[in-house]
Amino acid sequence: MTQLYRFLSASGRLLYVGISSNAFARAREHGREAIWFRMVRLIAISRYPSREAALKAESVAINEEHPLYNRNGEYAVDTTKFSAPPAATTWELRQLKRTVVQLQRRLAHKTKGTK
Repeated sequence: MTQLYRFLSASGRLLYVGISSNAFARAREHGREAIWFRMVRLIAISRYPSREAALKAESVAINEEHPLYNRNGEYAVDTTKFSAPPAATTWELRQLKRTVVQLQRRLAHKTKGTK
């Protein structure tokens, strides 16, 4: 199973879309590598049965949702004109992961009852 992840800012702006077999491990890598990661406050994850399906969904998301930092290294905005909040701590990332898991369980439970 492959995950498509979306990194969003506190205001809900889509920052980045990517795919990985482990979105949280990939988030840690982005945290070490990408200056824009300091703006991430929410990670939305969708699961796909194959890498090919996730790649197609990623391409659609990038082309239709216009994330700020999926531009082959070119930023859609000048990041020097604002100061980003401090990077998320490991504790904050763990809390975020717990929250996402809880929300996914609630959604699965709600959608199970509507089928």
